[in-house]
Amino acid sequence: MLHEKKCRALIRSILRDAKSGESVYVYVDDMGDILNETQKESDILRAIFSCDESRIKFVYKYTQATLGTLSIVLDYDSTPCEIINDFSLNEYTQNLILRAESKL
Repeated sequence: MLHEKKCRALIRSILRDAKSGESVYVYVDDMGDILNETQKESDILRAIFSCDESRIKFVYKYTQATLGTLSIVLDYDSTPCEIINDFSLNEYTQNLILRAESKL
């Protein structure tokens, strides 16, 4: 992937912001199968970059309520801002994306 380092940096920043409060679980799925076995950042990143299309789901730890989702599409020429194909339009996901993009 042409911009893989920058794409990883963007996703890593999103994950760190999401998990900074320790009250969020992050799940990566592809076709309904959860790909990450743990909540470790390295496992989550490996799961995202193991397939071309995946969905990241942010879940509040205590109530299991979904806080938001991001749809990730990896393509050879994708720039970091292009890999987030779609996301649930709410304040939580918008803030995650804006903070991560501002760090690039």
